[in-house]
Amino acid sequence: MSQSTLAKLSNNEKVSMDVIKKICRTFNCTVDEMLDIVQSPDNRIGSTIE
Repeated sequence: MSQSTLAKLSNNEKVSMDVIKKICRTFNCTVDEMLDIVQSPDNRIGSTIE
């Protein structure tokens, strides 16, 4: 994983599904174990990585 991808993840920025897929394969987990979709204060749906 590149340093720029790690920076994006640590800053809650968007990353591609390919990155998510690689992380899941590495840690033998599913996307729903890794992501949590929460509502933002302005009532728009957003996603965060937990």
